[in-house]
Amino acid sequence: MKNGIIIQARMGSQRLPGKVMKPLAGEPALYRILERLSNCKTIDEIIVATTNNPEDSQIVSLAKDFGVKFYRGSNEDVLLRFYQSATEFSLDVIIRITADCPFIDSEIIDRMLIKFNKLNTNRKHCEYLSNIARRKFPRGLDVEIFSYSVLEKINKMAKNPYDREHVTTYIRNNPKEFKTARYTPLVDNSKYRWTLDEKDDYEFISRVYEGLYYQNPKFRYKDILKYLNQNPELALINSDVKQKSEIKKVCKGRV
Repeated sequence: MKNGIIIQARMGSQRLPGKVMKPLAGEPALYRILERLSNCKTIDEIIVATTNNPEDSQIVSLAKDFGVKFYRGSNEDVLLRFYQSATEFSLDVIIRITADCPFIDSEIIDRMLIKFNKLNTNRKHCEYLSNIARRKFPRGLDVEIFSYSVLEKINKMAKNPYDREHVTTYIRNNPKEFKTARYTPLVDNSKYRWTLDEKDDYEFISRVYEGLYYQNPKFRYKDILKYLNQNPELALINSDVKQKSEIKKVCKGRV
């Protein structure tokens, strides 16, 4: 069973254009994400799934320089891009990561993949495992794991443009059609926002990187929590930023 991380990345973010190339401790955010993903011990492949837009050629160049695979596909139909990426590289299990998560933790990914495999080995059967269904991790440590057969199914079934854009919402909105499981920590730290969407997010993430990276390039989830406990003012920098999905619910329209 071949597994692989597929990380979706593009330059055309509406709220913070070019965010994947914003520098963090001297390197682009996407480079730092790939660096953190390369610490995973259970992963067979890392693939950057970007678009055919000319501006995303710099993402391809970064992937090549880092030594990971890449795939170029649709800009708006991200679900199709995932399906084509997984097919191209013959993946049986897909780990979905987005390029707005510069604090993504390899240890969490490894533990989740072990749980996913164990559930299937023990015949309990799991098609989709995530740490976002009942959020206790900070936003920005999001990991979703699913089988290729499920990806193939939702690529055929999902018709709503929102589901095509957000890849896995069809699974979460139709729980009776899939065998799902959750991965949640004991302590609820969902109050923290560690995702990169706006200028305040970038300032917060930059400050944490400057405070931690040079002493410990492989800093983990618990290291960030400890640093924020020591410097509580940092978490206030982006505490007022609203998540795009939350804005969508208020506006009741596409954002």
